[in-house]
Amino acid sequence: EQKSIERTFLGIGNPIFKKQEEEIKVAKINEENILSDIMMSRAAKQRNLVLDALPETEEEVRKISKFFPKTNNKLLLSKKASESVIKEINLEKYSYIVFATHAIPVSETGNIETSGLALTYPKENTNLDNGFLNSQEIMNLNLNSELVLLSACETATDKKDIGRAFSGLVNSFFFAGTNSVIASHWKIESNSTVQITTELFQNLTENKMQTAESLRKSILKFKKNNKEFNHPAFWGAFSVTLNARQV
Repeated sequence: EQKSIERTFLGIGNPIFKKQEEEIKVAKINEENILSDIMMSRAAKQRNLVLDALPETEEEVRKISKFFPKTNNKLLLSKKASESVIKEINLEKYSYIVFATHAIPVSETGNIETSGLALTYPKENTNLDNGFLNSQEIMNLNLNSELVLLSACETATDKKDIGRAFSGLVNSFFFAGTNSVIASHWKIESNSTVQITTELFQNLTENKMQTAESLRKSILKFKKNNKEFNHPAFWGAFSVTLNARQV
């Protein structure tokens, strides 16, 4: 049973994906969608078998953190956005958690060890930390959160999970103990994502809306203020899934 805790925030973003001068190699992404050529997406930064830096994700989590008292939020950025740090801290203290990074589906790598949420690459590759928080490791985390936001590409689905209502990544966070997950159904565009997610948390904290209504209102505001980006590719990727075990 989930314990009631005060509104606290943990934001993980802008990991370091390079070990010295070498770039982390992952599976090549599929870029069939013509919109990928005009969108400054996080997926575009996974091209050519490498993971490029996402400095805009630091801006994203810093903006979101401002909706929480300084004593009630923690940011894991750059070197601290690591698998080992996440596994060592008490995650049960945080009611809202955001991962803003790259996500690598198992179907693209064929290896669960190099799939999941990409985090800072360690100096030494170990069982504790290889730079990827995969679905099995997520399942072993101890959460007590109201919401986990996966601000990354294609976190709601995976070709490997055809037939399921949601991805193994989302399901793993449910097993870990979160009440709900916001995840993406396709490759996301960074600028629109930052606007939508920050507005989402303003609705949650200042306007006291429920999660689904907060997301809906943030999308409507984005569409109203950015009529040149009216294609759903820019605003429609995210959905809220509730944990049936907690309902």
